[in-house]
Amino acid sequence: MAQTFDNIYIAGLGGGTLTLAKDQVQWLSRDGSEKFARKLADASAAQWSLLGRRGLLRFIWNDGTATRFEGFAEEDHDALSAFVTKAGGDDPMDVENIEPAADGTNYGDVVFEGKRLLFEREGQLVFEKDLSSLTQCVIPGNRAGGNELEMQFLESDAVNVADDTLVEIRFVMPEGDPDMDITPAQEMQKLAVEAAGLSNTGGSAICGFDGCSFLVPRGNYSVHMFDTFVRMNGPKYDYRIKFEDINRLYMLEKPDGFRMVVVISLTRGIRQGQQRYQNLVLETNKDEDELIVNLSEDECQQRFNGELLPRTVGPMCNLIAMAFRHIAGKKIFVAGSYRSARELQCVQCAYKAYNGLLFVLDRSFVFIHKPTLIIRFGELQSVELQKGDPKLGLRTFDMVLTLKPGHGADRERVLMFSQLEKDEYKPLLSFLQKQKIRIKNLQAEAASYAEVDDGDADAAVVQDDEMDEDDEEDDEDFDPNEKASDDDDDDDAASDSDQDAGDD
Repeated sequence: MAQTFDNIYIAGLGGGTLTLAKDQVQWLSRDGSEKFARKLADASAAQWSLLGRRGLLRFIWNDGTATRFEGFAEEDHDALSAFVTKAGGDDPMDVENIEPAADGTNYGDVVFEGKRLLFEREGQLVFEKDLSSLTQCVIPGNRAGGNELEMQFLESDAVNVADDTLVEIRFVMPEGDPDMDITPAQEMQKLAVEAAGLSNTGGSAICGFDGCSFLVPRGNYSVHMFDTFVRMNGPKYDYRIKFEDINRLYMLEKPDGFRMVVVISLTRGIRQGQQRYQNLVLETNKDEDELIVNLSEDECQQRFNGELLPRTVGPMCNLIAMAFRHIAGKKIFVAGSYRSARELQCVQCAYKAYNGLLFVLDRSFVFIHKPTLIIRFGELQSVELQKGDPKLGLRTFDMVLTLKPGHGADRERVLMFSQLEKDEYKPLLSFLQKQKIRIKNLQAEAASYAEVDDGDADAAVVQDDEMDEDDEEDDEDFDPNEKASDDDDDDDAASDSDQDAGDD
């Protein structure tokens, strides 16, 4: 008969329900997004620890990993021990009692067993961590001989916001002999990376780009694309991003007409120390380069219908777009019909204390790069155009975006972009009118600008009932194949595009 235990936690995955049935150990998170199931025959040992009034059951598996189930009552020990013994059949396994160190010490010895990191003090276990969830292992700072080691761990969406979960830990160790070739921190880093398998890239890369300049997070990274993920390798941090975690991609042209930025919006952000990045910004250009795909012509034909070839020559920005479109299966959205007073796809402005560029797409605002913001028009409740700083006279104006309730729960509901030049008022106003975005206090503000007459102001006031709340039309989708092919020398990467509707 199956036994069920509620409110049982797996480290890093939050709480859920544990079910013990025959020789199976099964666990399901509260929201159903995370599952765990394994046969008891795969376990090499079972251990029980009592932490205050809460019991912990630990299974150590034959592959060197371990799983901890926490939240048992003290009296559950006998039932759990009986299940483990009975499930073992002819080769019964006893549950070993492990007494942890509970004196509050924070120093000791680090031991690696399989994929487990054990922190011990005088032979007693202080804490442990399964390195299967390790995402980063770096020596922080710019000092190569540093004596600190930083580890970051995967953050699961199944963890309740009210629950605590370990996402980062730092080890400080005595400085080693200066005559040694490797410091203690570097030695521990090497052992941890090997135990976690971070050095294993998961096969051969399909294609790669070396020396990519990222504005967010700042630094140079090599980008390699595999079957199901893209890997960013930097001088200190490495990231592995699953294709399914990429929400949207944008390719935008900077005002100089040569540099391009690719904005990668993630559903699960990456971390660098205490900073979390939800949107990555890659800066590239229109210089001609080549893309080498490590597949034969037949494989390219079979996987990509001939749209991606073993060797392709074209502008660098187009090649990056091609790789994400065909290998990751993601659309690349570009600017649409909007043009500023200077015939650009963006306007210069400031968000809080930071100057940047606000790109106006057909269905989105994108601000780069500090911070990088993406605001879909479907999230907007209204737009308000206000007079700028009185000290600057009427040479500038501000644009205030108010988000609908329920949108942007993880950010501010009111976003203000300031110091937009006066000449940009009329093109921006005309575009917002065309998109049927509700504009507050328009008539009063329009009277302050000679370029906008009363007729324009009256026409621009859009009532709530005129707005299409269910409009899911998307930004323009750029097809890189039109601009990057074996024989294509045209470097105008953002001029032609297909219109996609209902992508979301």
